[in-house]
Amino acid sequence: MLAPLGFGNDYIAPLLGEYAAQHENLEVELTLSDDPHWATLHKWDLVIFIGELRDSSMHCIKLAPNQRFVCASPDYLSRKGRPLTPAQLVEHDCIALRENSEDVTLWRFSSPQGDCPQRITPKLSSNEGRVVKEWALAGRGIIMRSEWDVLPQIHRGELVRLLPEYTLPDADIVALSGASQAERSPRAQRFIELLKARISGKPWGECAHPCAVRA
Repeated sequence: MLAPLGFGNDYIAPLLGEYAAQHENLEVELTLSDDPHWATLHKWDLVIFIGELRDSSMHCIKLAPNQRFVCASPDYLSRKGRPLTPAQLVEHDCIALRENSEDVTLWRFSSPQGDCPQRITPKLSSNEGRVVKEWALAGRGIIMRSEWDVLPQIHRGELVRLLPEYTLPDADIVALSGASQAERSPRAQRFIELLKARISGKPWGECAHPCAVRA
């Protein structure tokens, strides 16, 4: 199985470890990567993906909805002020997460009045989501991140959601498979059902039990 680094570590690894414990003869391999090579995805029984899909040849199973938020720490906002429109982001320190070969400096905002994409010039960037979030928590700038990753910090007041009147493209959490449901192996289908049961509607921030673990 292939999964994103942060989400895979927090959610997929514990569930896959639990699944392996229930099936003692099952050999399990989990690879974590935020920059998957699309040409090789078909070699995996399952790929967990968050973001903009590029390969329509794979069967897509939606596991959970996932919005994207723009946010910053209270400390940053007290020093730099709060942007009121996407265009004002050019006056701010923005932080980019480089993943999935996406155009990460184009933040595609929408509003009831229409689309208003904004190109940012990141002061900081990284390919690791946890680094990006830690920079934001430390007051280094504004980030765009998935709700699964930042909603706990927003609820605790460690991060503040910005531009709530605007929306960003959703980044639903999906499972990709080269096989249809009828063609899929029972072990892969059972794990998909486990993922749906545990992840769909999950209050983000509630990690499964930490554990380490080719479904």
